[in-house]
Amino acid sequence: MIGWAYVVMTLIVLFGMRSISFVRRFGKRNAGILLFGMAGISCSILAITTNSIISVLSILCIRIAFTMITPLSQTIQHNLVSHKNRATAISVNAVIMDGVAVATVNLVCKVQVTISNISVNKDTIPLNSLRFMFL
Repeated sequence: MIGWAYVVMTLIVLFGMRSISFVRRFGKRNAGILLFGMAGISCSILAITTNSIISVLSILCIRIAFTMITPLSQTIQHNLVSHKNRATAISVNAVIMDGVAVATVNLVCKVQVTISNISVNKDTIPLNSLRFMFL
C-alpha cells in the first residue's frame, strides 16, 4: 500500500500543469487563498486523525495544494521584481522564503502532530513515516 501511495504522490506533480487554468478561473488572490486554506485544513486534519485513509487523503490534498501553488508563487515573485539585477533579487528572495518556511511551517506542523498525541502501533508506523516525509 505504501508503494502505491508513493506512486500517487509522485504523479500528483502533474497537476501543476492545470495551475494556469485554475488561476484563470478563480483569479490569483482567490486561488492563493483557496490553495493555502486547503493545505492548512489538510494539515490540521492530519494532526488530529488516527485513521490511515484520512491521513493519506490529507497528505494528497497538501501535495496537490503545493503543486498547484508553486507556479502561482513563482509568477508573483517574477512580476514583483523590477530591479536591474533581477536574477539576484529573485535568488535572495527564494533563500529568505525557504528559510522562513523551514523555520515556521515544518515546526508548526510537527508541533500539531506532537500535541495531538497520535498513538503509534504496528499498523500506523508506515503512515506516520509518510506524514513526516511530506511535512
